[in-house]
Order: sequence, then C-alpha cells, then structure tokens
Amino acid sequence: MDKESTKGSQADLEAVRLFWEKEPCGTQHGEDPANRKHYYDSIEKARYSREPFIPPFAEFDKAHGLKVLEVGVGVGTDFLQWLRAGAIATGIDLTETSVKLVSERLELEGFRNGKHYNLLRGNAEHLPFGDSEFDMVYSWGVMHHTTDTRKAVNEAFRVLKPGGTIKIMIYHPFCWIAIVLWIRHALLKGRPFTGLRRIVFDHVESPGTKTFTAREARDMFKATGFTDITTGRSLSTGDLLMNELGPGHGKPGRLFLSALMAIYPRWLVRLIGPSLGLNLMIKARKPADDGRLAPGKPTRSA
Repeated sequence: MDKESTKGSQADLEAVRLFWEKEPCGTQHGEDPANRKHYYDSIEKARYSREPFIPPFAEFDKAHGLKVLEVGVGVGTDFLQWLRAGAIATGIDLTETSVKLVSERLELEGFRNGKHYNLLRGNAEHLPFGDSEFDMVYSWGVMHHTTDTRKAVNEAFRVLKPGGTIKIMIYHPFCWIAIVLWIRHALLKGRPFTGLRRIVFDHVESPGTKTFTAREARDMFKATGFTDITTGRSLSTGDLLMNELGPGHGKPGRLFLSALMAIYPRWLVRLIGPSLGLNLMIKARKPADDGRLAPGKPTRSA
C-alpha cells in the first residue's frame, strides 16, 4: 500500500466522532422530523432507492437465526433489516447520537434494546466482545473512517466464529467523486499533482477518510487470516452527484458543485459502470477449521 493510503492512521478519532455526532449517515434524507415514523421511513426509502445494491450484498433475508454484528449503525436502516429477518443482532457505533436515534427508531418498530437486540457505543478497533461470538460481521461505509482500518478488520476476525462471514464496504480511491473533488480542490487551486487518495482523505465526509484498491483490500484481509475473499464495486450517490449540498462545502464549493450538477454526464458515468465507483464491497470468511486468531493477535475476554 502506498504512502497516501496510510496517512489516515494518524487521524484524530475524536474529530471523526464529533463529525458524525452532528449528522449521522442518512439523516439528511429524513422528511418531516416531527412525524418520527414517517421521518425514519423516508430515510429507509431514500437509502434503498439510491443504493439498491445494498440488500443483495447484505442478504438480509438469509440472516434468520444468525448472530450478526453491525459495526457503525448510523441511523439504523440496515440494522432494522437484520431484525426484520429474524437475526440475533448486535450493533455498535462510535456516537451517542446514532445509538439514541436507532433506539428510538427500533422502539417505533416494536423492538426493545436488551430484549430483541443489543446496541451500544464503542470503537471498531476495540470491540467489547469475546472471541468467536458472531456468525457475521457487517459494516457499510464505516471502517475507512476509523484511525486504523487494519485493526478494525483484525477485530472483526477475532469476534467471528470459525466459518463466519464478514461483509463490509470501504472506499475505493479511483472514482468519479474523487475526480470531481480533485478538480475543485487541486486543479482549480493550482495543485494538480495532489493524489486522489489525499483528496478523499481531506474532503470526503469525516477527517482522514481512507481508501483501498481491491488488491490492497484483499491483501489486508488475507494477512488477517480471512479466506474466500471476493471484491466488487458500485457507484455511490457521490459518484452520480446525487447528494444534497451541505454547509460543509462552503459557499464556493456549493456554487461549483451546483453548476457541475447541471451539466454532469450521469449517463456516461452509468455507462462506464462501477469500475470507477467509490464503493468497494468485500466478502470473506474466517476458516471453519481454524478458530485461532491471526498471528500475533492477542485474545480478549468479554
């Protein structure tokens, strides 16, 4: 892995937490916040209409009876699907805001924390669970935000049962949204030699967002001990410039992106397909005949 892809290891986890405390992923799509049930339903509708590849990747419908850990629950849209499918679900999130929102949402759906599911605050790099507890670890768009993605993957391996499956999405550096932001933050500012990884690191979501190529991801998972590793890519709503323009872009940034949205060739982006997609989806398995941890990885008691 090159130098640019590892700079995020020094990112401030507290800054990441504060970013997501202000606006958990998905809340920007909520309608009519005073009507809480409608608010959450509108978030769910927006998520799967914008990202229809999530359900076939997650395979919620096959999770009945499985012990599933979701790392980074956001506003709870995917977490709710595990419960509807009959999974024994546990969720962990870095922020108190997400824990509160998801608890409220699930109560509206008739689920109770401690009875139907477990939900708690925590860090993906230090999971508060014993070894070999879960049949599946799932995480969509989260582990690239933590300060040490490799450590988070190691922790996922540790808490999986032998034969268990991990399904995660992390970001891919060579993508449409990185190119768009490179034009804005590098080319137009006279810094054309700035790398795309650096652009994502500095300008996509929380501070220090990391990216991985498919080869880098496979190497990372293989080094951890996973087998049967497969990868795939998909176009994000960012690649298609479908996201709302929040205040974080600043006035010049919003003007630039608003103008670009009017002429952006989404037809061409879709035609070229996911080869330049932000989303890198990874599935892998912990060997069924080897419940040991990766070499040098200490055990942890619950």
